[in-house]
Amino acid sequence: MTLLSRREMVILGMAGVMSSATSFAQTRQITAGDVVDRIKANLGKPWISTGYRDTFKIGDPQSPVRGICSTFGTNLRVMKLAQEAGLNMIITHEPTFWSDADVVDLVKNDEIYKIKTEFAEQHGMVVWRIHDNWHAHIPDGIRLGFGTAIG
Repeated sequence: MTLLSRREMVILGMAGVMSSATSFAQTRQITAGDVVDRIKANLGKPWISTGYRDTFKIGDPQSPVRGICSTFGTNLRVMKLAQEAGLNMIITHEPTFWSDADVVDLVKNDEIYKIKTEFAEQHGMVVWRIHDNWHAHIPDGIRLGFGTAIG
């Protein structure tokens, strides 16, 4: 089994998308949904679709992708850095809105929630979370990355 870091997973997913970019470019731009479909197809294991974690948290899956940022957690600083770099898709591991299921009803009146969602909307950003499927990967993608980072 090949060991993949989170960064390598994103690159692999994008490689699949970019390999057919010429045909896409003639008909439409690559969307966030296209990127996710490629990641699902290239993860190397059956996709777990019964959970609530591995879903889009902000934005429209049909949004054209200009660039991708991968992160452990999506905070406002990460969103701003991605936007400044010209990236409009964020692939995150942990919740975007402070609860495991990203339950928006709990935070919809929170000022930070409003700032994050308004910023994302203003800049055409999309946030997609991959949690359960990345932990289910063999080896576990998070444990592998953490172990590599700390030696």
